[in-house]
Amino acid sequence: MYELSLQNVDLSPWVIVVRLVLATLFGGIVGLERATRRQTSGMRTFALLCLGSALTMIANIYIAKMFNLNDPTRIPAAAIGSIGFLGVSTIFVAGRGQIRGMTTSVSLWTVSAIGIAVGAGLYICSVVTVILIMLINHVLVYISHYQEEMNKEIAFYVEIKEGDAVKELVAYLKDGGYKLSSIEKSSQDVLFDDAIGVKIELNFGKQVNHRTFLQSIKDIQGVYYIEEI
Repeated sequence: MYELSLQNVDLSPWVIVVRLVLATLFGGIVGLERATRRQTSGMRTFALLCLGSALTMIANIYIAKMFNLNDPTRIPAAAIGSIGFLGVSTIFVAGRGQIRGMTTSVSLWTVSAIGIAVGAGLYICSVVTVILIMLINHVLVYISHYQEEMNKEIAFYVEIKEGDAVKELVAYLKDGGYKLSSIEKSSQDVLFDDAIGVKIELNFGKQVNHRTFLQSIKDIQGVYYIEEI
């Protein structure tokens, strides 16, 4: 089955050039979106990765045709697996324990698959995938942000003056009817000598705008700094 279909695959120089150029273009489009969000991997990384994946697929098809092999997927399969290590390198733990780079990591893996699809001549499939990636990163991101903004649970880090200010914060949370899941002193250095860092997790019991809530905490006297984590 593979042998018959591979004999009809056009790998003329112009076809190869078109596939490589399209892979570079598609990868660059996805990478440009990541670059505008100041992510660790940008346009060049994505373009090169997609180009390399396309070349991998083209080379595999060529080898399979030349030597009458019946498995034109072995090299691309190995490439997809190795991309995982590259993707992991874009994930890191920022301050206060936030995980960053997950979307970029998944995008890298997906764009490698796009390169392989282009290399195999699946142009429509590749175009649709690029469009869907852009929709996910530009449209669904607003839905995701809204869900995160109105989540019933929140975790935040606050730097607050030691003493009465801490008691006032705890009293404010209890009076608001919020269920404290955890509260612990942070081991990280604070900005002010008379302050302590505290990590708090709580459940609102209902949908509450996180920005409004954090602003109300910031207005408490003695609170120097606050951020959601």
